[in-house]
Amino acid sequence: MIRTRAAPRLAVATVSAAAALSAWWLAAATAAGAAPLEEGAPVPEISFVDIADTPGSTKPRPGWVQVITFGDRDSSEEMKAWMRAAQIETSRKHPELRIAYLGFADLTAVPGLFSGLASGFVRSSYEESNEEMKAAYADAGVSLGPTNVVFQLVPDWDGDYLEAFGLENAESYHVWIAADGRVVASIDRSTPAPAEVYARAFERIAANPPPGLREPTGEAK
Repeated sequence: MIRTRAAPRLAVATVSAAAALSAWWLAAATAAGAAPLEEGAPVPEISFVDIADTPGSTKPRPGWVQVITFGDRDSSEEMKAWMRAAQIETSRKHPELRIAYLGFADLTAVPGLFSGLASGFVRSSYEESNEEMKAAYADAGVSLGPTNVVFQLVPDWDGDYLEAFGLENAESYHVWIAADGRVVASIDRSTPAPAEVYARAFERIAANPPPGLREPTGEAK
């Protein structure tokens, strides 16, 4: 059973705690034991509370495409290197599609003692990334708002969300594009030309959208 867990409050960090957390960020993860969902597989339905204390879930959202990602600190940066431009280009080419980005941050290696410090660090990074994303969308002349694109970042402290998606860790990033509750494309570190795979998935969705995908539905719930 998946446990819903709210993000801890930001704790006052000591110098030693900060040093320990910094060492954790630089530590190598154990080898990934991924069993990625294949194309056509149903998306596991889990509920969560994101880093901004907003509830959400991976249940199918009528009228919305879901992009579900997993990453740790290093693999998330690797994923962002190609995915940010792909996100903007997708919204530019397919403004009729509403997209919910659900990002899960692998924080299972963080000792409980430092969870408050890690939560504050992740929240700050998320807010900074959001501002960068807004600026990038604006520079590209692409509309960005709660009725067409939403972002949620979810800390995974206990590995429950990783387990639900068949992952041991997020040493390799994982991206699943889903429509109507089923996987349309699966992308990870081993995928050649990931941005092209990402773009082709949205081309297929736009060409043959599931029922309700084009009807206005308001904000994602």
